[in-house]
Amino acid sequence: MKATLNRLRLWAGVDRAIFYTLLNRGWSVLTGPLTFYLIARFLTPDEQGYYYAFSSILGLQIFFELGLGYVIIQFASHEKAHLEWTAAGTLEGDPKAKARLASLLRFAMKCYLAAALIGGCVLVPAGLAFFSKSKPGALEVVKVVWQTPWLLVVGTTCFNLTLTPFYSLLEGCGKVAEFAKRGAWMSIIGNACFWLVLFAHGKLFAAPAQAVVFAVIGTFWVFIKYGRCFKDILATPIPQGMAVSWRKEMLPLQWKVAVTGFSGYFIGQLITPMLFRYRGPAEAGRIGMTMKVIDILSNLSYSWVSTKAAPFGTHIARKDYATLDGVFRKASRQALGVFLLGSGAFLAVYFALKMTGAPMASRFLDPLAILFLLGNAVINCIVFCQAVYLRAHKQEPYLYNSLVGAVLVPLVIFFLGRPYGGLGIAVGLFSVNILIGLPWATCIFSQKRKQWHANR
Repeated sequence: MKATLNRLRLWAGVDRAIFYTLLNRGWSVLTGPLTFYLIARFLTPDEQGYYYAFSSILGLQIFFELGLGYVIIQFASHEKAHLEWTAAGTLEGDPKAKARLASLLRFAMKCYLAAALIGGCVLVPAGLAFFSKSKPGALEVVKVVWQTPWLLVVGTTCFNLTLTPFYSLLEGCGKVAEFAKRGAWMSIIGNACFWLVLFAHGKLFAAPAQAVVFAVIGTFWVFIKYGRCFKDILATPIPQGMAVSWRKEMLPLQWKVAVTGFSGYFIGQLITPMLFRYRGPAEAGRIGMTMKVIDILSNLSYSWVSTKAAPFGTHIARKDYATLDGVFRKASRQALGVFLLGSGAFLAVYFALKMTGAPMASRFLDPLAILFLLGNAVINCIVFCQAVYLRAHKQEPYLYNSLVGAVLVPLVIFFLGRPYGGLGIAVGLFSVNILIGLPWATCIFSQKRKQWHANR
């Protein structure tokens, strides 16, 4: 029996890193129905809109982070090719590689501290101004208490931002499984605290409860579990000329990743706030909950590829392109297969709710809109796999794709979402991606892969 399970695990491509990532994201899938039920049970339609709008507004932190986290992962993974983990939990090997790693961490810590401070100073007043102009839904008679929850969410989120350089460096240095394990504990305990606050009728105070859990677990993980590692790295001397040059090495990649991230915000996170403004909190809550389910399924399927970002970089540093391509093809097929299976399960549950007349079904978009959003997510899954592969080369070839998407999606939201709501947005997003996004991204993927591996 054990041998059979091992063969099944190997066939599915579930290594230790993917297992913990699946535990994290799979927990969201398993507990998602309960979470959605509790949100519908304990939050009014308008409060649901505030809850999902909180998440979208917080996405603005990407404008302060400037894509640095992903860049750190890629640079650390290339240095890790010349270093090994010791029994004491430190990194040893090529002195130049370790010195470069130390300079990378010191630079990142300063940047993220500044980003957290600036982010807090901008997000607090921005949220207060945005939400204070909200108009309640027609059926709402109770005033929504959102000010204090918003302040708590921003505060804890900014603190968590300061932990990002430590997360990114460890992930880039091969601690992908441990990174995923940390995320799994955050997800499990965070959800439990979220439910408890809802059961206690804490309303929107449930949102900061999760962020507090992330801060506590993250702090323990960084300073207790890997404290010796970071102390050793920070104590490593950096001889003149061995430091990673931000201007010459990191900036050419970072600004492209940053612009791509900004574009991603306009492509994905802008939808709920704009519907919040044009169609009201209740409509924003419907598309917010629908897209949350799709995001959970997408993140679950992405596990097969996202956990390979650092190993991809190591294979590239060693010019082992045959292994790189083999791992990529298998992981991409598995990611797409998992998303399709998850989408089928979601549709089955949704239609069962519709046919039984369950009130929960009214908290989601209509069936046609859901189908178009799922189709759009399939395309995103394919492009995501291609992007992880190419970015592992410390390049960002999808810059212009992202910029075009960042222009087209707000136009879709304004011209189709404003009059037609969620269905107009769903049809518009799918049309843009199937006609422009996927063909363009696939063409770039084929060209760059051939160009960068020409001298294998």
